[in-house]
Amino acid sequence: DSAIVDWPDIKLIEDFLKACELRKDDANAQYNLGINFLETKNYEGALERFNRSIELDPKEPKFYSSKALTLFHSNQFDQALNEFSKAISLYPPSKASECWYNKGNTLLNLNRLDESLAAFETLVEHAIGQKLLAKIYYAKGLTFERLEQVEALDTFSRCLELITDKNDSLYLPTLYHLGLNQYRNKLLREAIMSFSLILEN
Repeated sequence: DSAIVDWPDIKLIEDFLKACELRKDDANAQYNLGINFLETKNYEGALERFNRSIELDPKEPKFYSSKALTLFHSNQFDQALNEFSKAISLYPPSKASECWYNKGNTLLNLNRLDESLAAFETLVEHAIGQKLLAKIYYAKGLTFERLEQVEALDTFSRCLELITDKNDSLYLPTLYHLGLNQYRNKLLREAIMSFSLILEN
């Protein structure tokens, strides 16, 4: 028997979008519509909805963090930085990890490397979960690399220790940057080993 593929009910999706459109004074409905626009890369539409959500409920941190992500993906890094900072100020510290990570990445994209490094170092102390910690060490390693500091070696090595699955999307990029920094620091045998592991994959 051939398998029946369950495609998403397009009418349900359309009805959801219409409902959100009609509920212009409902902050969460506008937020959900913004998320839909963000996921489909309609950044202009997403910004409009997140701005409306903030207007309706200016104390909800997820509205600012989602607006910041939209600005980040639109390469509007200065504005994204402001919105991540607002979200961090509203989130409880235990729930701000992703925002700190995104703020550090935004600073990295702005080439504000010392501030980026400080954000990642702060985040390491509060990060919850091994996967997020690996992402933090990877981004921190990139910052040390741009600063041409030897600490990049230990940071990328620590990232590798945290990656338990070689199919993880961070595994090969981390090996590459580790090998690159080993080469820069004249650790040629180690660099060859790192690049060889890449070729094996």
